Amino acid sequence: MKLKSLFLFIFGCLVGVFTVKAQQSVHANYSYQTFSDVYEPTHVSSISYHYKSSQFGTVIPKLNWTDRFNQQGLQYELEAYPLLPFKQYAYIGAAFSNSGLFPEKRFGLEWFVPIPDKMEHSIGYRYIDFRTNTTHLITASSSLYWHKWLFSIRPFMILSESDTGLSILLSTHYFFNDKGDKISILLNRGWSPDVLINQLGNADLSTTNILLNNSSISATGVKKLSTHWGAQLTLAFASQELLFQQGRYVQSYLFDFGLSYTF
Repeated sequence: MKLKSLFLFIFGCLVGVFTVKAQQSVHANYSYQTFSDVYEPTHVSSISYHYKSSQFGTVIPKLNWTDRFNQQGLQYELEAYPLLPFKQYAYIGAAFSNSGLFPEKRFGLEWFVPIPDKMEHSIGYRYIDFRTNTTHLITASSSLYWHKWLFSIRPFMILSESDTGLSILLSTHYFFNDKGDKISILLNRGWSPDVLINQLGNADLSTTNILLNNSSISATGVKKLSTHWGAQLTLAFASQELLFQQGRYVQSYLFDFGLSYTF
């Protein structure tokens, strides 16, 4: 309850910036993931509200719902990207859930610094509470903008109570225009909280699971359909090592579709 009260307090403080004129949008997503063996298909739906101000930054409250393993659960999430001096900005994220299908608590901080010659670097921290154990992740990123391309590399150092691990995420984005139409390719080795198939597809929520030998690839397309409407489609494939039988792998396939409406 303390985390829930803190979450509501932060959200209430951020609502104060909503008096400033800004771009607002609502996003709805549905994800379906199937496994080659062992696990039944899972379903995840989410709805979020995006408030983007040129003075303060972006605030995103979000509600996630899942149906997996004959159980259902909710997760409450809040993300913010406040603007800082000298074109810098930050990431602040928090989430909590009473359902065993999600981590009980999740928190993240990151500082982004633009560098001349179209580069950007960041350093950040993630905290995940799996109820039976907790995990700390140290991360950083380097990004390069080249013509209509964006290339990025992001490692994660995983620090648990019993072991350590390392994962790496490579991403490439191609922008068709200034409306946000783009195609993205993500390659992940290890476990990354920034990869959709990892966020939704972990059958066993524990520190041990994220230290397993996993890998994934995903492709995402984003398209502005009209002045108000937009769409997003993600297809992903992952090879995941089983927690209870290490050395054995299952393959999973993810389909995610989303619609957005901008006011």
